[in-house]
Amino acid sequence: MVAKLNGDNNTSNLLFFSNHGFGATATIEYFTNTDSITSFNKKHLKNADEFIALFYVSGKERTSMNIKTNFI
Repeated sequence: MVAKLNGDNNTSNLLFFSNHGFGATATIEYFTNTDSITSFNKKHLKNADEFIALFYVSGKERTSMNIKTNFI
């Protein structure tokens, strides 16, 4: 799960939650990739700048990870 929440003094906070380390790693990689975050914003954040999103991450031995948005 990833959440972006607005904070004080015009700040924003990204929170990453996962029951496995590779899930957090995959979502952090996704949200630090310019193309991925631009696509996510265009697709899911049309009228909002805050969100809570659930992702499904799969892969073998922490390699070849796949990430899929399940719920926004």
